Amino acid sequence: MKRICQLSVAVSLLLVTIPLYGGWIRTYGGEYGDRGKWVEQTSDGGYIITGHFGLPYNPYLHQDLYLLKVDSVGDTLWARNYWALPTHMAEGYCVQQTSDGGYVIVGMNFTRLWVLKTDENGDTLWTLEWGVSGPCVREAQDDGYIITGSASTQEYGYELLVSKIDTGRVVWTREYGGEYRQEGTSLQLTSDGGYIVTGVTEQELGGPNDPWLLKTDVDGDSLWARAYSVGDEELNARSDCVQETSDGGYIISGITNGSLFILKTDSVGDSLWARIYGDGVTDGTFRTSICQTANGGYIIASTKRYSDSTSAVWLLKANELGDTLWTRTFGNAWDRNRSNCVQVTSDGGYIITGYMESYSPGGSKDILLIKTDSLGYVSVEEEPVMESVIQLSASLNRLSYDVPGEAQLTLYSADGRKVLEETIEGKGIWTPSPPSSLLPAGVYFARVKSNSSSAVGKIVILH
Repeated sequence: MKRICQLSVAVSLLLVTIPLYGGWIRTYGGEYGDRGKWVEQTSDGGYIITGHFGLPYNPYLHQDLYLLKVDSVGDTLWARNYWALPTHMAEGYCVQQTSDGGYVIVGMNFTRLWVLKTDENGDTLWTLEWGVSGPCVREAQDDGYIITGSASTQEYGYELLVSKIDTGRVVWTREYGGEYRQEGTSLQLTSDGGYIVTGVTEQELGGPNDPWLLKTDVDGDSLWARAYSVGDEELNARSDCVQETSDGGYIISGITNGSLFILKTDSVGDSLWARIYGDGVTDGTFRTSICQTANGGYIIASTKRYSDSTSAVWLLKANELGDTLWTRTFGNAWDRNRSNCVQVTSDGGYIITGYMESYSPGGSKDILLIKTDSLGYVSVEEEPVMESVIQLSASLNRLSYDVPGEAQLTLYSADGRKVLEETIEGKGIWTPSPPSSLLPAGVYFARVKSNSSSAVGKIVILH
C-alpha cells in the first residue's frame, strides 16, 4: 500500500499548490525493438533523444538511427528515422543541440562513423561517413564539431582519435596511443578552450584494460595523458564518461569487475580518490554516466543486474567525496531495464534514457525516458508502508505532522543536499528555529520516516 502526501503553500495571499509529481516515466517506439542512447535537455525545456529504431526485417540486425524530440512532460513533438542504405544497420550514440537551434548526432552506419547535422525540426542539413568509430560529439567553441572514438591499426587493434569536423568534412585528426589498444568513449570541452577525453587503454598486449584520461589543447595536441588502476589490477576496467568539475579537475565513471566506479582527479589528471559501488551488481556490457550537481556532488546512472537475468535502471547520488547519499532503482521484477545516459535538468532534477525490455514471451524493447526530481523520485510516493501512516501537511514555514511513535525528519535542499535532521514524535508542528532558521529561503523537501511508515513532501521557507 502506498501513501501520497499532498502539501500546499501560501505565498503573498495566493494559494500555490506544489505538484505531487516531481517527474514521470515514458516509453517510446514501435514493434521491433528500440533503444535510447543519449538524452539532453533543449533550450525550450524539452528533451532530445537519440538511439535506434528497430525494423521488421530482423530487429537485431536491421535498425535506423533515431532522433526523438519531446516536450517538458515527455509528450512526443516529432521523431525522425535516418536510413542507413543499403544495410539498414545504424544507431545514434550521442546528440547535442547546437548554437543554431538544430542538432548534431554521431553514430554508426554499419561499421562506419556517421555524423548528421539537422535543423531544429530534425531535417538533415549534411552528413559525414568515415571509416572510424566515434561514440561522442560536441560542438566546438570556435565553430565546427569535435569527435572522439577510435581508428583501427594494422599492428595492435585501435588508437584513440580526436577529430575536428565542419559541414561534412574532416578539418583535422589526432591519433593517440602507445604500443597497444586505446579507444575514446567520451569527450567534453574544458574551461581553457581545450578538450578532455576518456576511454580505455591496454598497457600490454593481451593484458587488462585500464581507464584512460587525455587532455588536449584547442587544436587537439596532447598536453598530458594518464592511465588509472581501479579495483583489481588483473581485471578489466573501462571508463565511459568524463566531465570537468567546478574545482578545475575531472570526474570519470566506468565499470570494473562488475561494479560501478567513479574516479576524481585534479587539473593535471593526478588521482585524488576513487569509489566503487555495488559489488558485482552490474557487468561490462552496461554503460555508466556521470554529471556534477549544483551542490558539488555527483549523479551517476548505470544498470543493476539481478540473479534472475532481469535488470533495473540504477541512479546513485554521491557527495563531493564520492560517499553515497542515496540510490534509486527503476524497473519491474519481470523486465530488463537499462540506463545509458543521465543529465542534470534546469529544475535541479535528472533525465535518464535507456531502454525497457519485457522479459515475458513476445515482450518488446522500447526507448525508456525517466524524469526525476532532485532526490531521484518520479513522484512523492515512497516505499510500501505498513498500516501505521505518517500524516503531513505544510503551510508557509510550518510542517504539521502526526507520527505513530518516533520518527526521523530529514530536510533536503532543492538540489538534493541534506541540510537538517531531527527526531520528532507524536503530533506537532515543526517550524524553522536555530539552526534551521538560518537556512536560505526557498523550497525544501521534507522526508519523515519511522519504523513502519514514511512520507515525503515539500515546504517553502521564507524569512
